[in-house]
Amino acid sequence: MTDTHDHNKDYLTVRTSRITIEGFDRRKIVDSLVKETGVDRRIAEEIALEIEETIKKLKLKFISAPLIREIVNVKLLERGLEKSRANYTRLGLPVYDVTQIIEKGVRENANLQHNPETIHKLVADWVMKEYALLKVLPLHIADAHMRGDIHIHDLEYFATRPYCFQHDLRWFLKNGLKVDGTGENTAVAGPAKHPEVAILHAAKALAAAQTNFAGGQGLDFFNVWLAPYMEGLSYEKIKQLAQMFIYEMSQMYVARGGQSLGKDELIYIIEDGECKVIEIGRFVDELMEKHSDSVISKGDTEILYLNKDFYTISVNTKTGKTELKRVYAVSRHKPRGKVYRVIGRDGSSVIVTKDHSLFNYNERGELIQVKPKDIKHVIRTFDTPFSEVYKIGDYIETCYRRSESPNNSRQNYIPEKLRITVELCQFLGLFVAEGSYCTNGIRISTKDEDVIKFVEEFVAKLNPNISVHYRDNSVCFVNKVFYEFMKKIVESKAENKNVPDFILKGDKIVKLAFLGGLISGDGYVSKDGRVQIYTTSKRLLGQLHLLLSSLGILYTVKVKSRGETLEINGVKTERKHDCYVIELAKDSVAKVRGFIVSKTKRERVKETKRNQIPFDYSFIKDHLRKLSSRKPYGDYSWKSSSRRLKFRTLDGIASLNPQLSRFIERLKRNVPIEIKSIEEIDYEGYVYDLSVEGNENFITAQGILCHNTVFSDIDIEYGVPKICQDLPAVLPGGVVKDSITYGDFEEEAIAFAKALTEVYLEGDYVGKPFFFPKPNYKLRKECFKKDGFDEFMVLVHKVVARYGTPYFLNLLAGYLPDNVFAQCCRLVLAPDSQDWEDFYNGCMRTGSLQVVTVNLPRIAYEAKGDDEKLFEILEKRMGLAREVIELKREIIIKRMKQGALPFLTQDVNGETYYRVDKVVRSIGFVGLNEMLKAHVGEELHESKETWRFGLEVVKRMMDLTLEWSRETGQRWVITQTPAESCAHRLALLDLKEFNGRVVVQGNVRNGSIYYTNSSHVRVSADVPLFERLRIEGSFHPLCNGGMMAHVWIGESSPNPELLWELTKKIAMKTLIGYWAYTKDMTFCRSCGRLSGGINRNCPFCNSNDLEWYSRVTGYYQRVSGWNDGKKQELFDRKRVRL
Repeated sequence: MTDTHDHNKDYLTVRTSRITIEGFDRRKIVDSLVKETGVDRRIAEEIALEIEETIKKLKLKFISAPLIREIVNVKLLERGLEKSRANYTRLGLPVYDVTQIIEKGVRENANLQHNPETIHKLVADWVMKEYALLKVLPLHIADAHMRGDIHIHDLEYFATRPYCFQHDLRWFLKNGLKVDGTGENTAVAGPAKHPEVAILHAAKALAAAQTNFAGGQGLDFFNVWLAPYMEGLSYEKIKQLAQMFIYEMSQMYVARGGQSLGKDELIYIIEDGECKVIEIGRFVDELMEKHSDSVISKGDTEILYLNKDFYTISVNTKTGKTELKRVYAVSRHKPRGKVYRVIGRDGSSVIVTKDHSLFNYNERGELIQVKPKDIKHVIRTFDTPFSEVYKIGDYIETCYRRSESPNNSRQNYIPEKLRITVELCQFLGLFVAEGSYCTNGIRISTKDEDVIKFVEEFVAKLNPNISVHYRDNSVCFVNKVFYEFMKKIVESKAENKNVPDFILKGDKIVKLAFLGGLISGDGYVSKDGRVQIYTTSKRLLGQLHLLLSSLGILYTVKVKSRGETLEINGVKTERKHDCYVIELAKDSVAKVRGFIVSKTKRERVKETKRNQIPFDYSFIKDHLRKLSSRKPYGDYSWKSSSRRLKFRTLDGIASLNPQLSRFIERLKRNVPIEIKSIEEIDYEGYVYDLSVEGNENFITAQGILCHNTVFSDIDIEYGVPKICQDLPAVLPGGVVKDSITYGDFEEEAIAFAKALTEVYLEGDYVGKPFFFPKPNYKLRKECFKKDGFDEFMVLVHKVVARYGTPYFLNLLAGYLPDNVFAQCCRLVLAPDSQDWEDFYNGCMRTGSLQVVTVNLPRIAYEAKGDDEKLFEILEKRMGLAREVIELKREIIIKRMKQGALPFLTQDVNGETYYRVDKVVRSIGFVGLNEMLKAHVGEELHESKETWRFGLEVVKRMMDLTLEWSRETGQRWVITQTPAESCAHRLALLDLKEFNGRVVVQGNVRNGSIYYTNSSHVRVSADVPLFERLRIEGSFHPLCNGGMMAHVWIGESSPNPELLWELTKKIAMKTLIGYWAYTKDMTFCRSCGRLSGGINRNCPFCNSNDLEWYSRVTGYYQRVSGWNDGKKQELFDRKRVRL
C-alpha cells in the first residue's frame, strides 16, 4: 500500500525514536539538551535555533530524530562543549553494520550459533561496551583500559551483570525452581520428585543463572547432592541420567562453520578447451539459475552436482605442479561467521570465510591447510597446466575463405591460415593494451613513433593493399576479415580484454613477444628499470598470471580503486573501473626487453639480480640445512639467520644437492608470500565454493591456493566426603529428614560419579568430547583409603588420555581446607565462617563480582629497572583495579534495586540469593615472566633470585588485597588471570607503545604475540615438568582467588595408569592446587573420527578437512576460534611424554 502521508504539510515532520511521526518543534531540542546535558537553557535555545536554520537549508521532506541528534552534537563541539556532547551522544551501530549482523552474524565467540538470540546479543555487546567506556567508567579508568594499563574483563556486561558464581543445588532441590527469579513471567516448578526432574532442575538453574551473570556457573558436590535421587535405580538408568544432564548442558550452544570464497574472487574455468577467468559468484549463480531443478538444499547450503565437464586449475600438493581437474559440484550459502580479506605484501588478495582453508608450508616444506587467521604466509602458485601447443612458424586459422567474386576487395584479403610470427604476437599485445574496434577496422591509440612505425610495417606484411592512417593520436586501418578474426580472439572493451588462447598455449617466444607488445602499450618502464603493466580487465589479470608463471616471472599487483579522482590532460575525472598495476620482478624483466616495440621503454629496462618480491622461505631454512650434504656457504642469505633465502640460493642448493632438485622446484612453483594483513570485512550476499576431483583445491586468478555452550562446571567427589556425611539429605519432593543424611548414599554417589565419568569417556554421538560442563575431580586424603578409588581414578585418567577433559582440585595441598569453591576456569576460594554456616544451612553460594587484570610487563617498561618505582606503579595500578571493582559494586546494587537482576534477588531465608558484599573482588595479573625479563634481565625459571623477586611481586599484591579486606570488610583476592584475550591484546598494545623495549612471546612479524599467563613459566621453556610445577606451585598459595597449572601432553594415546601415577605425585609432592592435563586433538569432518595431537591430515582417511581442539586457558575450545596470540602459544607449548 502506498504511503500517502504528506511530509511537507505543516513545514517538516520528524520520525522519532519512539516510533511516531511528529511535527518539528525546536523546543523539544531545548528540553532534551537541558535534561540530558545540564547546559544552560539560553545556550540550549541558541543551539536549537541554529539547528532549525540548518534543517531548513537542507530542504528535507522529513528528518529522523537520530539525524537531529547528530547535528546537535556537531553544534556542541563547535562551542567546545565536549562533556555535554559525550552525554548527548547516541549509542548504537550504523544501519549497515546491523544488517550485516542480522544477515551473516559477526561472531566473536566460536560457540555461538547464528540465530535471532545471538543477533541481539552481538548488537547489545557492541552498544554496551561503548556505553561502559563513555558513560559508566570515569575517563581515567576508561583510558587505562584502552591504553593497556589494566584490562577489565567482560566489558560488555560491566554495567549490568556480576562476573561468575557457584550455586548450591540443594536449595533448588528443596525449594523448586523459578527460572525468572520471581515466578511472575515463567512457570514455577516445585521440588523435584523424580530423578529426571532433578537433573533438569540442575541444568535449568545453571542456564537461568547465566542470564544474570557474565562468567561461568558452577555446581559443587554435584554427584553427592543428587545421590538420593539415584536410590534404587539400576546402573543403566543412572548412566542414562548422567547422559541426560551432560547432553542438556552441551547442547545449549551450537557452533557452525562454512568454507567458501567471496563472490568476486576470480577463478579459472576451462570449458570446451577454452580457459576463462570468471568471478566464482557469477559462475555458480548462472549454473544454479540454469539448472535450478537440480539444486539440492542441505541446511542453508545450496549444492549443484555438475553433469557437464568443467575444469579448473588445481595443485598436486605432493609435486607442487598445477593440473587441470574436473569441477564436480558447486555450492553457495550465506556466511555463517566472520569473513576475512587476506592480503599478501605483493598485493595479492583473497576474500574467504573464517573456516575456508588456504595453504601454508610447514617447517618441512609440506603444503598444509590452514584457516585464514592461522596463516603465516600466502601461497601463490606460479605454474601453468597448459602444454606448449603453438610456436613461432606455426599457423592458426583465420576462418577467411577467399572468394573469386569481382566484388571482393583486395584490401580485405588476409591468408586463410595466418603464420604465427613474433610481430603478430607483439601486435596482439599492443592491441590488448591500447586497441579498440572501429567499423570493420582496428584502432591503436599511441603517440610513440616506434609503435606507429611497427603497426605500419606489420599491416604491410599482412596485406600491402591495406591503407594505414594516423589521426587523433591513433593509428588505424580497415580490413573486415582481420577485424572479424580479431573479434573472435580478443574482447573489445577495456575491462574485458583478454590474452588470446593460442598465446596462453604458446611457447616461450610466443609469450614473450605478446608480453613485449603489451608493455609497449599499457606498460610503464621507470628510469630505474621497473616494469609495470596497467589493466582494468580482471580476465586479463588472471590470464597474465598464467602467462607470467609459464615464463618464470614473478610479479606484484596493486589495485587503484574505482571512484578515485584522476587528472587527465588537466581535466579531473573519476576512475570508472578498478585498475590493476602489475609490476614484474626485477630479476626477470631482462628476458622481455628484446620484444618491447617502444625504443624508449626498451632502453630503460635493466638487467639485475635483485628480486623485490616479498617471498618468505625462512620457515624452510633449518630443514634445508639438515638435508643438504653440500651447502652454499658463500651465499650470505644462507649464512644469515635473518635474511630471506633468494631464488638463486635455492638454485645453488639444488645444483650442489641434485637429490633436492624436485623438492626445491616445488618450493619455487608455489611461492610463500609474506602477509601484509588479515582483516575482517563487511560482506553481503552468498559465499561460494568449488568441489574439485582428486586434489580438492584450486587456485584463484591471482594464483592463491585455496582448499576448498553455557560455560559451566560440576565438582565430582568419589563418594560422600566426611564433611557432608552428617548433613540431612534433600530427598525427592524436597523432603528433609534429620535421620537420613548424605552419608547414607555413599554407593549412589560413587555410582553417579562413575556414570558421569563414563559418559565423558564415550564422547558424543560422533565421538567428539564434551567440553561443558567441565568436570572437576577433588583429590582428598580420605579418598585414597576407600575401596575402588584406584580403579575409579584409572577410569578418570582414561578420559584424560582420550580427551584431556578432567580437572583436578588438590585438597592434599596444605594451604587448602577440606572444602573450597572451585568453578569457572580457575576460581578457587577457601570458605570463611559465613560460608560454612551457609553450607550447614543448605545454601552455600559465592562467586566473583568482577575481574580486573594488571598488565605487569608494562609496569617494568615504565620502571626502567628501578625496584622502588616498580612497586610504586604496581600499587597505583592495583588502585585503579580497585576503583573499577568498587564502581561495579555500586552498579550491581543499583541493578538489583531496579529489579534488573531478578534471579539474583530471589529470597533465601530472608536475604537475597546474591549477596554483593559476600562475593570476592578479583584482581588478576598477566605476564610476570615478561616483567621479570624486562626488569631484571632473566625469566622466571632462569635463576632463584629472579624467582624470589617474582614471589615478592605477587606477595605485595596479595598483602595489599588483605589490607583492603581488613579495611572494607569485603573479600579482595589475587587470581591468576584467565588471559584468553588480554594476554594477546595487552602484548599488542605494549608493542605499539614501547616497541623495542617490549618482551613478548610469539611472532612479532605477523602480530601473533602474547604474554605468559599470570605467574606461569614460559610455555616453550625447556624446563623439566616437576621443576616447572615447583616454580608455578610456589605461587598458588599466594593466589587466594584462583590458580591453574597446565601439563601439556605430547602423546596421542598416553597410558592411563601412568597418568594416574603422575597425578598422585603432583598432588603429594607439589603445591599445585588446581591443574589439568591438556591433550591436543584433531577432529576430521570427512570421516567424523577424532585423533590425538595436532595433525595436518586425518590418520584414518588422510583428509585435511580438520578442526583442532585444545585447552585455551582453563577450558577446551576449537582452535579456529582462538585469537592469533593464543594460536601461536599452542604451537610454542613444550609437551611432556610419560
